[in-house]
Amino acid sequence: MTHEAVVLTPSFGNCPYRRANEEFVTEWYAQTYGIPSVIGRDEIGRQYFSRARAINNAARLALQQHPQRDILIIADNDLIPDASPFQRALKLARRAPAITPHALTLLMSEEGTCKFLETGEPSDYKVTRTGSTSYVIMTRENFMRVNGMDELFEGWGAEDGAFLLSIERQLGYLIKMYGRRVHLWHPLDPSRADHENRQRNRDRRSAYRVSSAGAVRLLAREYGPLNLLGVPLDTETNEEEERQTWCGNTPLQSRDWPAEHP
Repeated sequence: MTHEAVVLTPSFGNCPYRRANEEFVTEWYAQTYGIPSVIGRDEIGRQYFSRARAINNAARLALQQHPQRDILIIADNDLIPDASPFQRALKLARRAPAITPHALTLLMSEEGTCKFLETGEPSDYKVTRTGSTSYVIMTRENFMRVNGMDELFEGWGAEDGAFLLSIERQLGYLIKMYGRRVHLWHPLDPSRADHENRQRNRDRRSAYRVSSAGAVRLLAREYGPLNLLGVPLDTETNEEEERQTWCGNTPLQSRDWPAEHP
């Protein structure tokens, strides 16, 4: 099934920490499974980054670049899955609405992540039960049936949970496995500090939780219909602006991290 799959991952900007993770994870999928990654960007000029818009944009690009690969691995570029549940999920992708392969996350520290990028072995981590979100495997057809991800979520949080609820309400169910995944360290999203925006996202996710299937169908289409045949314009990024947004003016530690990326 790996020859039918493609990874959709959102770009979180040009902070070197994020870029180092992105390059490692993209290469890992390519070398381990021969699966290409398509990186989606959000439109510029908005106050907050939208992970949902970036993933929908990645889905549009994937249809153009890899039209025969219609099993979508929707995953952040800071996550490495365990092999066994990942492979089982790929085999189930055409027989279930969607699959989340993980229930546990190994949250690695900055030091543990530096070592992981060198050795591929997780260390210095804590285990959390937050593994079902931010990683979904489903067909392109089912992604289109739920209208992709809700682009009205902006800033940090809640869009991934709403996406799982949207799948469950619109497609009937999803399969949740109990594997684990490794999470690579990176600076926190600055929009986490905007409590008003976070609450808006939580309120919208709550609407998905309490609504019927018909109401969720309408909620998921409030931002407009998902059109995978068109790629939005104006998705280029200002690298220096993103670097300041994500990393501030704090000098990067030079030990195991690249000081710059091309």
